[in-house]
Amino acid sequence: MVCPKCKMEYEDWVRECSDCKVPLVTDRELAEMEEEKRRQRREERERKIQEKMEVSVEDIREWGKDISEEELALEEAEFNRELENLENRKKGWERMDRRLSRMILGIVGGALLLMGAGVVLGLLGRA
Repeated sequence: MVCPKCKMEYEDWVRECSDCKVPLVTDRELAEMEEEKRRQRREERERKIQEKMEVSVEDIREWGKDISEEELALEEAEFNRELENLENRKKGWERMDRRLSRMILGIVGGALLLMGAGVVLGLLGRA
């Protein structure tokens, strides 16, 4: 037997959860109850989505009447400007990435060169 509230398991002869004070159910009943809750939540989500997306063809035609060809052209031009700005920013980041890569490579190369010079000088100092 299982408590449907806290999910604590009990022996078969126990009929009520000692903590929650609710009647116990079998594992099968619990699974059925949880499946029913999941089904209800899924249906509720689907209903909310459907409500938000419910638009009739008449609504779309009505909205289209409010937009002139000039406004549509302006919207398209603004969209294209924003797209171009995004592409330019992406190119800028790519250039910066290349510069940083070269700088890091230079720093690592210089460090290796200094380490090599230190090893050579150390060997020459021993001789």
